[in-house]
Amino acid sequence: MPTDLAEHADPAADNDAMLTRFIASRDTPCPVCGYNLRSLLGNRCPECGRRLVLAVGTTEPRLAAFIAGLVGLSSGLGFSALLLIYVLFEAMFGRRGFSPSLLEITLLLVGAAVGAGGVAIWVRMRKRLGRVREAAKWGWAGAAWLIGITFPVLFLLTVR
Repeated sequence: MPTDLAEHADPAADNDAMLTRFIASRDTPCPVCGYNLRSLLGNRCPECGRRLVLAVGTTEPRLAAFIAGLVGLSSGLGFSALLLIYVLFEAMFGRRGFSPSLLEITLLLVGAAVGAGGVAIWVRMRKRLGRVREAAKWGWAGAAWLIGITFPVLFLLTVR
């Protein structure tokens, strides 16, 4: 009864063999430390010791919607955080009689917290965002912009 050799093959050993064949005659830098891996004999970088694998990747990862959403959330975070620092600095060391309202400080604090949380969630959701349709990606990016600018706009509407 003949057996299929492919059923019993070790995938890790196959990957290592393909890796060494691929790198044998190419100047290929280690993705971690940049060491030239030409003529590599094993599956670890001789310089940094990291395990290497041969993998398939895309040349155009389509990150535009992800980056657009990240910019929207980050701009709201940056506005709120920097203005909060300025307001607190002025209140402590600046002009006499400068006293921002509780509403203004609250909007800046909540805006900074929402922005920081939004950026953290957005970055963690990157791979999941990559699996949705293109129109949905841009919808999520628009929602991120809306969240990012909400508290700065509310703050600007309340400034005396």
